[in-house]
Amino acid sequence: MNFLAMFDGSSSLSELITIIPTAGILIVASMLVILVIIIAVFGKIMSAINNAGKQKSKKETAEPVKATAPVKATAPTDNVQSCDDEIIAVIAAAVDAMYSGSGKRAVIKNIKPSSNVGRSAWAQAGIVDNIRAF
Repeated sequence: MNFLAMFDGSSSLSELITIIPTAGILIVASMLVILVIIIAVFGKIMSAINNAGKQKSKKETAEPVKATAPVKATAPTDNVQSCDDEIIAVIAAAVDAMYSGSGKRAVIKNIKPSSNVGRSAWAQAGIVDNIRAF
């Protein structure tokens, strides 16, 4: 349909009122469908790339884990409250797990309770996040 022919007087106002919004809706709907297809294809490409990277990293890190010597905890000093042996073991295991792949040896010299008992860890993280420089 020629749009210039609509304005020469041969078409009525009611035809124009129905044709123009319908054409607009069809254009918007078709663009949305095209965008959905583009985003879906892009998502499949990205997931394929991520899966390929994970498979490479699994092949590279398939070496057996070497046993490490346990971290020895020292006796607590006078100014530090004593911790349970289980807590010390968990902290030592976490530090060992963090440094196991790097080849570095970590030494725990002191374990003491946090001085910030007024706020929870989540509240403290929120404060640090909000006052951090941009």
